[in-house]
Amino acid sequence: MLFASKNTEVNTYKMIDGALEMGKGVVLPRCTSRGTLVPRQIRNRHKDLEKGAYGVYEPRRHKHPVRPDKIGLIVVPGVAFDTKKTRIGRGKGYYDRFLKKLPPGTITIGLAFKFQILVNLPKDSHDISVSKVITD
Repeated sequence: MLFASKNTEVNTYKMIDGALEMGKGVVLPRCTSRGTLVPRQIRNRHKDLEKGAYGVYEPRRHKHPVRPDKIGLIVVPGVAFDTKKTRIGRGKGYYDRFLKKLPPGTITIGLAFKFQILVNLPKDSHDISVSKVITD
């Protein structure tokens, strides 16, 4: 599972296109009005995505939903990460609620620019850390 990056985030479009070209199952999140993320499979980035709430590209409503336990790797956006893999998002809690539902052992990778990595971030009880952080 990847995410469609905004222009202030590490660009994920080449990763999405590359994974599709390799025949990988590519899943992106769609935000619901209930505050949840629904992972949906896409086959073509140009045809299968539309601007959703918050101006982020996400799969069209009719795209096939994928159960979270069928996703082995999730690339997660963030405003900041720290050296303990704590993640700060945009404050709506979509990813924290989603990551909490994943089976143990699911790999989660935070994707960030180097300047987004800090020594220590505050962590609330509802915040979910990632398995690894990758920077540019």
